[in-house]
Amino acid sequence: MYITQETVRHIAKLSALELSDEEVKKAQQQIGEIINYMDILSKVDTTDVEPTLHIHNAINAFSEDIILEALPVEKIKAMAPEFQDGYFKVPKFINN
Repeated sequence: MYITQETVRHIAKLSALELSDEEVKKAQQQIGEIINYMDILSKVDTTDVEPTLHIHNAINAFSEDIILEALPVEKIKAMAPEFQDGYFKVPKFINN
């Protein structure tokens, strides 16, 4: 399957990426190779292959949800460097 440079540029725009013309050409080639490989894999006969959900035979390992009593506000206030109007007060941080 052939992928156009316009398609690569569109994908880059959707991904908020700025690509040079050289990067677009390289991505076009790499994405094309991936699509071609997927096409080869799709032709493999998997008729007698059992579907695999996971490589391990692990059973659901989730723990039980345990509801604990919340800490008293006074104890939380004692642990916070600054607490104002019921909220943690933190330094202003702006990243440009």
